[in-house]
Amino acid sequence: MLRERARWLIGRFGVGSRRACRAICLQRSTYTYKLRKSDQAPLRMRLRELAKVRRRYGYRRLTVLLQHEGWAVNHKRVYALYRQEDLGSQDNEAKEAPATCGWCRRHRPEPTNAGAWTSCRTGWRTGTTSGC
Repeated sequence: MLRERARWLIGRFGVGSRRACRAICLQRSTYTYKLRKSDQAPLRMRLRELAKVRRRYGYRRLTVLLQHEGWAVNHKRVYALYRQEDLGSQDNEAKEAPATCGWCRRHRPEPTNAGAWTSCRTGWRTGTTSGC
């Protein structure tokens, strides 16, 4: 935003970059800074492909695979992309727990008495538990 202001001052009033930067309290190094970050799209695509095939691999193992393929990446960049692509949550999705444990399924009462049994944790309505 300040860069645009400096450009506007230079274009509108014909002042130099030093004077424009000084007027809006902007460092000249900030004004002349050029972003060096390369396009991450091919790396993102390859990381997504590897994570889909190797679902149990974390970002560190995927980093090693990428480096063996010839990508010039370190674990910090792979970790940032891994988080941005939300690849770590594939295996950790919430799984629905069974309604009852194995003991309850094996010792389920007859359908006529089904209303009296709640689960192995609570037991019969009298308050006894099965201990599982």
